[in-house]
Amino acid sequence: MRDQLFSRRTLWGPVRKLLQARLAHALEGQQWSRAGELMSLWLDTWPVGAAVEPALSAWLALPAAGDLAVLARASELACAALGWQTQPGTPWPQPSAAWIREQVEGRPVHLRTRGPDDGRQLVSAALGVEAAPEEVDLHLPAVAELPGEALVARRAELAAALVRGELGAVRLTTPLPPTPAARLALAELRLEGDHQRAFEAWGRAGLRVEGVATWSELLQAAPAGEDGPVLQATADALLAPGTPGSLRRGELADTGWLLWEAPFSPIPVHPVAVACLRALDGERDAAAVAAEVGGPPDQVRAVLAELVQLGAATAT
Repeated sequence: MRDQLFSRRTLWGPVRKLLQARLAHALEGQQWSRAGELMSLWLDTWPVGAAVEPALSAWLALPAAGDLAVLARASELACAALGWQTQPGTPWPQPSAAWIREQVEGRPVHLRTRGPDDGRQLVSAALGVEAAPEEVDLHLPAVAELPGEALVARRAELAAALVRGELGAVRLTTPLPPTPAARLALAELRLEGDHQRAFEAWGRAGLRVEGVATWSELLQAAPAGEDGPVLQATADALLAPGTPGSLRRGELADTGWLLWEAPFSPIPVHPVAVACLRALDGERDAAAVAAEVGGPPDQVRAVLAELVQLGAATAT
């Protein structure tokens, strides 16, 4: 069910629209911290939407940490937009019961289990269907569970099991004590276990990859365009009430954003740059663009040259 969230159509359509509405509501209520968070999520719908379907295809073929980082960020966007909780300790969506029922309305349901943390309780309660006793074997390595206060005493035993491959990861069922010995023990597990850090970040999905990646690390700068007398836009240009950081401080100011339907980093720019980019139609030269936006020709030429360098415009 959740895989349908991992599509560009969903992220560029309803998820973006809902995040924009939530952002407007946060701004109206002067919820500055929340507004900054929502601004970051809203801006990410452009690059995440572009990356999500290739990441899902790659994940199903040959799991890798980078693909899982993309899917995790897509889940965060969807949960924030739809108001859903996540599965405890993971970024994966925990849909509402009403949404689950809507997906299978009018169809017979056979509920199979896929192992611990598969969400069976939520789906079973939503549909009124008991899970079948058989379980699909995902061939994942074992996970040891223990309270955080027991980690120091069992550090050597658990580290050895991780090295031998008898365990894939260790889950702490209570918070880790704030002591140097406890922090050192956890650091050793992360060092010895190929999947430990990924498991902490992504739950059991992390048992299929080694190491971790973050969404921000995957973002790239857009390649520079080609300069010429007549340009066309290669990015979307929008006006927003600020940046995520400025909104968190409660500082509002018209800010332009360059956004690509590609895994490129969003870039804040002066509103004049937005006006110039919007005036590009593949036919106007710099003088015509200056006349359209009502700016000095020399200034507009400089702005257009910068847009080319940023990869937001290129020669026709």
